[in-house]
Amino acid sequence: MKVFVDTSAFYALASASDEFHGPARALYEKLLREDAELLTSSYVLVESFALIQSRLGFAVLREFVSSIEGLLRIIWVDEGLHRRAWELLEKR
Repeated sequence: MKVFVDTSAFYALASASDEFHGPARALYEKLLREDAELLTSSYVLVESFALIQSRLGFAVLREFVSSIEGLLRIIWVDEGLHRRAWELLEKR
């Protein structure tokens, strides 16, 4: 199974005070046990890291990054991928 992880999920995992922290943690652990392929994009990582650092501080961000390292497949957005994504969005 492939699962795309977005900023809201990353933030819920990182923030113990987030209302979705418990469900996000439970689902994340279940997906890891089931060897699901967790995907995200470099755009989502930048957005997530900025949000976590801004709201929770750098120490929490560093701990969070360490906890997810090696567990995700990152789709690196380059100019070509960015343009193709924009073209698809315009067609919708």
